[in-house]
Amino acid sequence: MIVNNGDLLPLSPMETPAKNAAPPAATPPPTPPPAQDFDFLAQMQDSSSSIDSLLAARAEAEEAEKRAKAAGETPLPYLKDDKKAKAASPAPAPKSMGFTIGGSADDADSPAGMSFIGNDLRRLSDATGMQSNSFEEYAPKAQAAPPPSQNRSGELDDLLPPTARPAAQSIGADEDRKAYIEPPRSLVETHINELLQRTVEFGASDLHLTTGLPPMVRKDGRVTPLPYDAATPREAQRMVYEILTTDQITTYERTHELDFSYGVSGVGRFRFNVYRQRSSLACAMRVIPNKIPSLDQLKLPPVIRELTRKHSGLVLVTGPTGSGKSTTIASIIDVINAERESHILTIEDPIEYLHGHKKSMVNQRELGGDTHSFNNALRAALREDPDVILVGEMRDLETIAAAITLAETGHLVFATLHTRSAPATIDRIVDVFPAHQQEQIRIQLSTSIEAVIAQQLMPKIGGGRVAAIEIMIATSALRNLIREGKTYQINSVIETGQQYGMQSMDRMLAELHRGGTVTYEEAATRAIDRENFQRLVKGY
Repeated sequence: MIVNNGDLLPLSPMETPAKNAAPPAATPPPTPPPAQDFDFLAQMQDSSSSIDSLLAARAEAEEAEKRAKAAGETPLPYLKDDKKAKAASPAPAPKSMGFTIGGSADDADSPAGMSFIGNDLRRLSDATGMQSNSFEEYAPKAQAAPPPSQNRSGELDDLLPPTARPAAQSIGADEDRKAYIEPPRSLVETHINELLQRTVEFGASDLHLTTGLPPMVRKDGRVTPLPYDAATPREAQRMVYEILTTDQITTYERTHELDFSYGVSGVGRFRFNVYRQRSSLACAMRVIPNKIPSLDQLKLPPVIRELTRKHSGLVLVTGPTGSGKSTTIASIIDVINAERESHILTIEDPIEYLHGHKKSMVNQRELGGDTHSFNNALRAALREDPDVILVGEMRDLETIAAAITLAETGHLVFATLHTRSAPATIDRIVDVFPAHQQEQIRIQLSTSIEAVIAQQLMPKIGGGRVAAIEIMIATSALRNLIREGKTYQINSVIETGQQYGMQSMDRMLAELHRGGTVTYEEAATRAIDRENFQRLVKGY
């Protein structure tokens, strides 16, 4: 400040950059009026009386401050916490020709010193009638530091272009569905192995590739995007074609469908289904664990282990797609492989779990590479001396008829169907045949069937999935019902056959809900008979 003709005027501030200064304000401060050209010492001598009055006013202000402090008051709220004042001040106070009010020149170099300068200027403004906003108008404006990022995702968001932020943030919106929190990556040079590895790392069961969306993974029954850009038709085709053989490409382009298995060293095996949608390539990939889980790890009922000791008959594992049928059968085959000296023959499309030779000899045939059809492979199996036969899926009349015939001729046959319950499985097999053959099939099925295992995978409360399993064991009463076509009574036999290891789907669902494993709504939607399920939940 200077005195000119008895008036106290501010000098033009000389801003100097400070270390760790916060970024400047978005709106620059107004330009102060230009400093006037005068002799500072001469003006001080000519205005001694004015200075005396100013100093007296300053003394009065200091006395008022002392009285306020003695009374426990804080005259200047912005000086309650020097650390806050320091954090809010981006630059040191400007030096005005080495002349400071209310502190030394060294004090003015610090934010605290600047605060005391502001204190003195406010007191002087009150005593001299200066406008109260003169200091704020010409002093550098302090900018509050931006809040620290709560996590690394916040730092990444700051680096993302505006168009990319929503895609990256949408993945982490729901903690249960969160896959990766990172900016989306391009698929231009991405290999399919990278996507498969990320799928395994995320603990997902399936990977889907389609145009117009980033690669999608399924975890705990929910579909979640991986942090990649949306796939174009060219990128989707390139990634899949890179791992296909020439024969596989020819087959796909001729039929527009292709099934095969694929392994990635150090990652695992995967079952691929390549198809077309809207004239572009799409692909569904199922993760196949390297290690076959045991019956105990799958928490399957003890009666299933007893089925592995049978030497003939038909055992069916049923359920919707993705319900774990292949895993259940692989676990059963692994028990036989470890405990019995026998020949196990599998016919699959494609081969999923790999079985090594233990006590048994295991031969695995893949549709397309090792045989042209299930029917051909089953007819040839009669001459290959098998003890146990696995049929990957009973798709048509010929395959079903061949499987029943093999079970009747002294082989233990395992197969899968896409049905929800044991009674529905019996009806499905019989209904495949023409009306004039259905009675004969009922007779054959009643003598060859040993068990039906129907299962569903359900999301657990708190994450993960659990299997709800219905088990039908072929007793004499049940065989009679199949022979007579009274499948509508099978549920009653299952409910009363707990001593044989049977359990109904509705009872299993009720037990899972009462045990706090699944929600009522989820269990009710999976029930076979909703009214029966509600009675079982209530305990009668």
